[in-house]
Amino acid sequence: SGQILPDDVMIQMSLDGAQLYRDKVSDCWMWINLFYNLPPELRYTKSFVFPGGFVGGPNKPVIQYSFTYPAFHHIAALQKEGLRIWDASTQSYIEKSYPFFAFLTADGPAVADISGMVGYSGKYGCHLYCGVPGHCCTGDGHYYPAFLKPVNYSVRGCTHNDITFAQFKELHQNTTVRYNTNLALLLSSANPNQYEKNVKQTLLSGLSRTLGVPKIFPLDIMHLISLNDPDLFLGLWHGNMKVYPPDKKESWNWKVLEGKIWEAHGQTIELLTPYILSSFGRAPHNPATKINTGYKAWEYQIYLYGLGPVLFWHILPEVYWLNFCKLVSAIRLLQQWSISADDLKKSMCLLSQFEKEFEEIYYQCHEDFGPPACYAQWAMETAIGNLGEEIRQDCDPYANIAQHGILRSQVNCITALLPDLNPPESLIPRGAKDLSDKYILLRACENTAKPVSEAEATAIMSYWAACGWPNQDAWPHAVMRWARLQLPNGQIAQSTWYEERATKPLRKTSCVKACT
Repeated sequence: SGQILPDDVMIQMSLDGAQLYRDKVSDCWMWINLFYNLPPELRYTKSFVFPGGFVGGPNKPVIQYSFTYPAFHHIAALQKEGLRIWDASTQSYIEKSYPFFAFLTADGPAVADISGMVGYSGKYGCHLYCGVPGHCCTGDGHYYPAFLKPVNYSVRGCTHNDITFAQFKELHQNTTVRYNTNLALLLSSANPNQYEKNVKQTLLSGLSRTLGVPKIFPLDIMHLISLNDPDLFLGLWHGNMKVYPPDKKESWNWKVLEGKIWEAHGQTIELLTPYILSSFGRAPHNPATKINTGYKAWEYQIYLYGLGPVLFWHILPEVYWLNFCKLVSAIRLLQQWSISADDLKKSMCLLSQFEKEFEEIYYQCHEDFGPPACYAQWAMETAIGNLGEEIRQDCDPYANIAQHGILRSQVNCITALLPDLNPPESLIPRGAKDLSDKYILLRACENTAKPVSEAEATAIMSYWAACGWPNQDAWPHAVMRWARLQLPNGQIAQSTWYEERATKPLRKTSCVKACT
């Protein structure tokens, strides 16, 4: 549509709060800036994530805009006047570049605060402004986003019929127009009482070059699938969720993770740990003993969406297992490095089926609802972690982390202008051997060639012949073994020779996937 020009800079702002110290009150709020002009392999790295601001605690900011206003004002001014910038890649100036404010992301409560929306517990709690009304329990002002109307339900203002996904698609159309119409209603308030009744506006409506409110507040699946969904499912399968009459936990046939089954389930995960590839990152601990002591988001990812379908196959009743597998399949599709249009459609279909079945088999159209979800993102959490690690003065941690943020932004700006100041590090470690095509042998390795078995020799000779290499008859049937191989995607595979001679347990990387 011509909104984004070739020389524009696309910006994402991410906000979140964190406790700087584990054992004392030290809450701090901060935001970072990401640039969508960069490819994904660079966009989220430390050198290209720019800290934008810090709000020292320990008290939560009462009016978030009082701290973020200078940043938004600066962006608005640049959107109006443009900016002459230096392009280090072409060694030339871009005379006019305008920042395009693409997204503002945060967790659920923070998005509600910064967007001016009602919040996830309100009747229209979706911050995408989709227009789907929620239901609430009798005498309770907390709304829940259920599509199906409860049986024998007559709460005033909530008696709308079941919502189909076709209707959901219609409700999600023209959200920006609907938002601006409601904003005009707010601005036309004739007196303070009407204004207080209608008020829910956002400062971001003043930015001229954006996708428009509420489209600039996208969903993020980190907290949703890595913390909120695990809490929901494990709460159901454990049976430790709060129950509202007339519902009774005794009728929950999905409550299966109890007693010895739960203990054996946790021990199974411990036994699986050596076979989870080290390139997958942190392996999940035993949930039976560690689930309440700082279980990490990435552990939940591997536990539920990597191992879950197999682990729960013989535990959950089939109808619940199949419902869970649809969610897992959709999440796996959505978390691909790149995704096709067909995969997007397939994931939407799976999520639609999952949500409808979930309400039918768990919620069962009772008036007692389950908890909603909130959202955040990986880049913000990573920035909080590595900035927090740089704090050195405990007497004033807020000023310290803010100064580190300033220094990082300054260094990142200088290296962006003068890339030669920060030359790329060599990808080949000392003692390694480059095999070309981005394959690199990594130490340890044997000093002398050792004989191979007859079967190994036959396999090597077959490969030798297939490649057409010379001097096949001169090979003495001996090789020098190497410990590891770096692959073109950056992952590192370990040889069985290295894993077998290790003195401590290793995470396996020599696994082979067999498809039948």
